[in-house]
Amino acid sequence: MSRKWLSFIIITFALIFFIKSNAFSQQVSATRELLTNYTPGATYDVKLKINVEEGNEPSALIVTETPPPGWSIISATPMHSDPDGAPYRSTYSWLFHTSEVVDMTITYTVSVPPTTSGIQTFAGRVKYTGTLENEVDEPITGDTSILTTTPSNLTTSPSSLNFGSTQTALQFSVKNTGGPTLNWQATTTVDWLSITKYNGSLGSGETELITANINRLYIASGTHNGNINIFSNGGNSTIPVTMVVGAPVPVTNFNAFSSLGGILLVWNNPANYTGTIIFRKMGTPMTSNPQDGTEYNTPELPPYFPYVGGGTCIFKDNTGLNFYFDPTTNSQEIYYRIYCYSDKNYSTGLQSNSTPSSVLYSYIIDNLLNFYNIPIIGTNTFLDDFEVIIPANSLSGITPAELNFGYIDPKYVPPHPGLIGFANTYGLSTEDIAILRGRKIRVKIPVHPTDLDIAGVIDINDLKVYQWNTNTREWTELTITERTETVTSSSIGFITAEVTNLGKINFFSLGTNISTPKGGNGGGGCFIATAVYGTDMAKEVISLKRFRDQRLLTNKAGKAFVRWYYRHSPPVADYIRDKGKLKTVVRVGLQPLLWFANRF
Repeated sequence: MSRKWLSFIIITFALIFFIKSNAFSQQVSATRELLTNYTPGATYDVKLKINVEEGNEPSALIVTETPPPGWSIISATPMHSDPDGAPYRSTYSWLFHTSEVVDMTITYTVSVPPTTSGIQTFAGRVKYTGTLENEVDEPITGDTSILTTTPSNLTTSPSSLNFGSTQTALQFSVKNTGGPTLNWQATTTVDWLSITKYNGSLGSGETELITANINRLYIASGTHNGNINIFSNGGNSTIPVTMVVGAPVPVTNFNAFSSLGGILLVWNNPANYTGTIIFRKMGTPMTSNPQDGTEYNTPELPPYFPYVGGGTCIFKDNTGLNFYFDPTTNSQEIYYRIYCYSDKNYSTGLQSNSTPSSVLYSYIIDNLLNFYNIPIIGTNTFLDDFEVIIPANSLSGITPAELNFGYIDPKYVPPHPGLIGFANTYGLSTEDIAILRGRKIRVKIPVHPTDLDIAGVIDINDLKVYQWNTNTREWTELTITERTETVTSSSIGFITAEVTNLGKINFFSLGTNISTPKGGNGGGGCFIATAVYGTDMAKEVISLKRFRDQRLLTNKAGKAFVRWYYRHSPPVADYIRDKGKLKTVVRVGLQPLLWFANRF
C-alpha cells in the first residue's frame, strides 16, 4: 500500500473518531435531589443540578419538570414558565439561551396537597440541539420518587404519678409513635423530684422507661404537687406528680344540706388535691377513722344492731368533684365524714349531719309540648301557693323527667353572706333536664309576713328573689317579672321571677341585701309595737306576731287588716319612736290588744 493511501486511511479514521466523539458526548446532564419523606399539607424544596460540558455548550437548553399529580410549584429560582397540561399533572419549564447555558442549580418549592398519600413520582427532561444538529432529549436522573411519612410523635404513660405517702420510685415511659427520629428533653418543677434520664432519641416505635424518684426529707407535712415536663420535636407532654408527707391536706367548708329526697353534700377541695372519700352512718355520729378505702372498721349495720362506730363508704373521687347528692328518704339524722386520701392514707376528717326533707309533691313531665303550671299542694301552708311555670319547649330531653318540690328547713339552707331574709326556702330537684338555650321558666313564690319580718322590709316591693343551685353553688339574684298582693290565700302576695339555669338541686328564697334600707320600722313586722318596746325581740312584740300568724292570717278579714296595717303603720312607728311620753301612752293603749292576743 502506497504512503499516500496510508495517510488517507489514517486521516479518515481520525475524522470519523472526531465526529463520533463530538456527536455522542453528553453536552448537558441534570440530576434531581429530593428529601427522603414528605408530610401531607407541607411544602418542600427540590433541587435540579445542571452540568454543561465546557467548550461544548449547546446554543439553547430547555429543562422541564413534572411534579406528582396535584402537586404544584409555588416558587422557583430561576423563575419557571407557567405550566401547560392537565390540571392534576402539570409540566413546568425553564428556557436558557447561549451564555445562559452554564452549570447551575434550579431550586423550586413544591406544595403538597393535604390528601396526598403513598409513593409520589417526579419526572423531568433536558432538551437541546446536539453537535450534529440533532435534537437531544434526556431524562433528569437522580431521585425520582418520595415516600410519605408519619411525623415523629411523643406519647408518655402513665398520665400521672402518685407516690402516696410511702412510694419513693415510680416508672414512666417515653415513646415515639411516629416516623422520623424523636429527640426529647425533660425537666422537673420541684426540688424533691428527680428522674434518671433527662434527654434522648427514639426511632419509630421505640420506647424508653425512666424512673422518677422523690425525697421527702425536710418536706413539710401535707400533699405536694409537681410536674415532669417533656419537650420534643414530636410534641410536648406534662406528667403531674403527687407526693404525700404525713397526711393529705383536708377539705374545707364541708356542709350537709337537707334537700328533696336526699342530702346535698358540698365542700372545697384543697389546692394540693389527691382525692376525696365520704363515709355515711345513720342515726348516730361516727366514732372511728377509716381503715381502708371501702369502709370503717365495721360496716354500717341495721338499726336493731348496736353500732360500733363504723360507717359505709358512699363516695370516692379523684377528678375534682366538690359536691355529692346522697339520695335517701330515711327520716332519721344522717352523719357524714369526709377525708382527703392518697392510697390508704387519710387526712383529718370533717363531719356534718342532716335530715332529708320530705318530698311534698312530685310531677312527671311526659309531654314537653304542653304548658305546665304546677301548684304545690301539701300539708305545709307555706307551699299552698308555690308554683313552677314551664312554657312549652323550654326544657331539654324527650323522655319523661321528674321534678320534685319541697319546703327546705331553714337550718339546712346554704349560707348567704351579705344577704338577709330567707325565712322560707323552697326546693326544686331535677333528674337530667335543663332549660334550653334562650328559654326561661318561672317560679311564683308566695310572700308571707315572716318574709318581710326577717328581711326587715315593709312591703313586697322591697324583696328580691334568689336562687342557689349545684351548678353555681352561690345565691344569685333572679329577674322579677311580676309582684302582686292578695288576701285570697294564706300569703299576703306573690313574686314571680325568671329562671334560666337549673341544677340538679335548686333552692329559691326571698330576701334582700344587708345594706337595703329598712323603711324606719326598726325591724320586725309589728312596726308600731316594735317602735314602742324598742326591739322586735320583746315578749309583747312576739305575742302580737304570733296572734297575727295564728289568728289574723287564717281568715279573709284578718288578711285584709294585715295588708292595711303594713301599708299605713310604718309612718306612725317612725313618728313615735323617739317620743318617750307618746310611747308610754301607746304602750298603755296596746295592753287590751295584748291581753286579747295572749288569750287566743
